Amino acid sequence: MKRRSLPRSISLLVVICGSLLAYAQSAAGRYEGTATDNSQQIINVVMDLKESDGKFSGLISSSQGDFAVIGGSAHGDAVNLEFDLGGSSGTIEAKLTDGRLVGTFSAGESTGTVDLKKTAGSGSPSAGLAPTPPMGWNSWNKFGCNVSEDMIKGMADAVVKSGMKDAGYVYVNIDDCWQVSRDANANIVVDPQRFPHGMKAVGDYLHSLGLKFGVYSDAGSKTCAGRPGGLGHEYQDAVQYAAWGVDYLKYDWCNATTQDAKASYANIRAALDASGRPIVLSICEWGSHQPWLWGKEVGGNLWRTTGDITDRWGGQDKWPDGSCCSNGMLAILDQQVGLQSYAGPGHWNDPDMLEVGNGGMTDSEYRSHFSLWAILAAPLLAGNDLRDMRPEIHDILTNKEVIAVDQDALGREGERVAKNGELEVWAKQLKDGGRAVVLLNRGSSEQEISARWEDLGYPGGLSASVRDLWAHKDLGKMAGKFSARVASHGVVMVTVKP
Repeated sequence: MKRRSLPRSISLLVVICGSLLAYAQSAAGRYEGTATDNSQQIINVVMDLKESDGKFSGLISSSQGDFAVIGGSAHGDAVNLEFDLGGSSGTIEAKLTDGRLVGTFSAGESTGTVDLKKTAGSGSPSAGLAPTPPMGWNSWNKFGCNVSEDMIKGMADAVVKSGMKDAGYVYVNIDDCWQVSRDANANIVVDPQRFPHGMKAVGDYLHSLGLKFGVYSDAGSKTCAGRPGGLGHEYQDAVQYAAWGVDYLKYDWCNATTQDAKASYANIRAALDASGRPIVLSICEWGSHQPWLWGKEVGGNLWRTTGDITDRWGGQDKWPDGSCCSNGMLAILDQQVGLQSYAGPGHWNDPDMLEVGNGGMTDSEYRSHFSLWAILAAPLLAGNDLRDMRPEIHDILTNKEVIAVDQDALGREGERVAKNGELEVWAKQLKDGGRAVVLLNRGSSEQEISARWEDLGYPGGLSASVRDLWAHKDLGKMAGKFSARVASHGVVMVTVKP
């Protein structure tokens, strides 16, 4: 969301509605009501409040715009909040009683009251999921259909031993080909040769390591690999997933024929919620029906924006059947332009899984890939063999400074702010008011690239500290711009902080 000067009534609105956040553990859900400022202006307010793993987020909607809630605390029924208002902050003191929030606020010179009530249907199991982009590992990019209980457990061990869990990777997701049929009662049947102890045993093992368990299915009659899909069995499957302890469902779009995408994904979200277990929903219909326009509404936590990624630098090729498309990394990147406003806490654009370490690109290109996914606030789902990755690949995937950009609590997706032929500047606003910046050289020779402060939303004369996130080095104070030599197919990634 582009920053602008806010009327005091809007500051009031943001401060007030965010008070729900502080009480998030018992108050997640949807609220509607009014805010009244000291000039007696009444503003209609809708707020969706989310909470997960002690992290709080929310979105306030009104006729004046949408605003993110980014922090808070609570003691008993009392709430005290601070909010990012675009360079200033506000506070709130309120009480939450029987689903109704009543309180007072202060935002600069503006004060007033708020009265918001929880609406019917609030407090679903999925409320508060994915406050930051999900991080984990998925089997498909490296292993395809070659999945098994032993391999998944071994990969989970590697997530922990490699330090990836400590870096934030918590989901271990089994993609297609774990299922083989349905039984006489139409229950999904797990491949007994590859998963001899069943899926619950796999989930229990992952949970014992402090990890989370993801599985795959499809909205159509069959999965992309021809295994049984979920069509007509959504509620039955959801109950099974909950019994197995599933935490994440990737739901594909093969063999969906004439189905309506929005209705299909709303149906599986309703089924997952009816199971009583909080399960992240990954909408995987390849951007075919513009899921960024409706994915949040139907309860999706992330949605694919493109066709599948391929382990190469660029290019876009049609599949053998003539459909579009297999995408190189840059082809995926280009398709993200203009989508940044649809992403935020709990609902993320998904440019597909990471190819880092799978062998089709150079280490420099993989570093570019990882940096760009971080600036996009993309889900970070590794897809390589973690059991024997080279140190250079490990260091890319576990760079905590780059990961911190992806996971920044403000939840802004970055965007391309400058382009000069093969040279580009991408930037992402951070919670602390700083910017993360990627200088990208798509060309065939080393070039100098500059990020101008005006392109980042700063005054040209501002003095700001610059830090290189790959060199892990402070570069000092700079004014007006930051320039660097960037290798062919490489990036320089920095933070700029006034």
